[in-house]
Amino acid sequence: MSTIKTRILILSDTHGLVPSPEPDAHLPDNPSLTSAFRHPLPQADVVIHCGDLTKGSSPSEFAATFSFLSSLDSPLKIAIPGNHDVALDPTYWAGRHLRWEGAQGSTGRKAGYALRVRGMVDEAKKRGGVRLLVEEGTYHFVLANGARLKVYASPWTPAFGGWPFQYRGAHEFRVEEGTDVVVTHGPPEGVLDSTAFYGDAGCGYLLDAVGRAKPKVHCFGHIHEGWGAVMRRWKVDGEGVVGGDEGMEVVVEDLGTLEGTGKDGPGVLREKWARRDAWAERRARRVNLCPTEEVDEAERDGSELPRPFEYGRDTLFVNAAVVDIRYRPRQMPWLVDLELPLADEDDIKRAEETTVGIAQDYKRAEETAASVGGAAPPSERLA
Repeated sequence: MSTIKTRILILSDTHGLVPSPEPDAHLPDNPSLTSAFRHPLPQADVVIHCGDLTKGSSPSEFAATFSFLSSLDSPLKIAIPGNHDVALDPTYWAGRHLRWEGAQGSTGRKAGYALRVRGMVDEAKKRGGVRLLVEEGTYHFVLANGARLKVYASPWTPAFGGWPFQYRGAHEFRVEEGTDVVVTHGPPEGVLDSTAFYGDAGCGYLLDAVGRAKPKVHCFGHIHEGWGAVMRRWKVDGEGVVGGDEGMEVVVEDLGTLEGTGKDGPGVLREKWARRDAWAERRARRVNLCPTEEVDEAERDGSELPRPFEYGRDTLFVNAAVVDIRYRPRQMPWLVDLELPLADEDDIKRAEETTVGIAQDYKRAEETAASVGGAAPPSERLA
C-alpha cells in the first residue's frame, strides 16, 4: 500500500485563548521561559483540536477560537467540543444550564447563545476549513496531500460536576479497526490522566476500545496536568488485546521530563528548561512516527523515538492541553509526522459521505439551537 508522509498539529484545552503575537516570546509569569503558544503555529496537513474551545462558552470566546483556528496554515482543521463548551449542546444549555442561570437572574441575554454559536460554526467551516465534530463516531477525510484519514471522534467523558458531554456508568466507544486517529476530549484510563487532586481520571471503556482498534494516534486533553505523549505497544493474545506489552511503553515527554520535578537539581533543571525552550521556539513538540524516514545524525532534532514505531501494534497517546491547571497557556501543542495511505476511489466516496453527514449534523444542531434559543440574532462575523 502506498503511503504519504502527513503532518498533524494537535492541541487541546485552549479555553478561549489565542496564540500571542510573535513579539511576545516569553511567558508573562516567567520571563525566563519561552512561550510556545504564539503566532505563527506550525504549518500542517491537518490540525486537530481536542475540545474545551472555551472556558465560559461565551460567543466572544467561540468567535476568537474559530477565528484563530481558521487562520492556521492548514487546509483542514478538525475540532470537537469539551465539557466547557456548553453552548454546543443546546438541549443541555436550555435545560440545565439556563435553569441555573435563571436562578442567578441572567438568562435573558444568554437564551440565544446556542444559536449564535451555531452560526459561527457554519462560518468557520466555510471560511476556514474548520470541521466541528459534535456527534461521536467515525469520519473519513481525503487530505490535500492525497492521503486518506480515518478519524474516530468523541467529546464524551466520565461524569464529574454536572457538565455536558458526560456520561455516568458504562459508555460504548465504537472505534473501528483501521482507524488512523482517535480524537477524544478525555484520556483513557491510566494514560496521561493523573490529576493534581482527584487521582486518575481516565476512562477504562475508552482504553479497551482503543486497545482493540490499535490506531496510530490517540489524542485528547481535559486533564491539563497530564500534558505529554506516551507510545504503547499492544500485547495481543489470540484476538483479544491483553494490554500494553511489559517494557514496551515509552514516555516520549511529559511535564516532568520537559519542565522538571521537585527533585531536580539546578543543573538538571537548566538542561530541561533549555530543551523546553528549543521546542517552544518551534511552537510545538514534534514526534516523528515515519518508520521509513532515515534521518542523518546531524539532522536529528529530538523528535525521533527511542525505538521504531510499528503500525498496527503501536499507538502514540498525546495529551495536548495547552493551558495548565491555572488556565495559563504554558504548555505547547504537538506536531506529529506519520505515514497515511494514499486515498483511493473508495476513500473519496467515504469522504463525500462524511461531508454530507457533517452537513446534516450541522442542520439538526441549528434546528435544535433555534428551538431552544428563539429567533436568530443578526449575523456575527468572525474577527
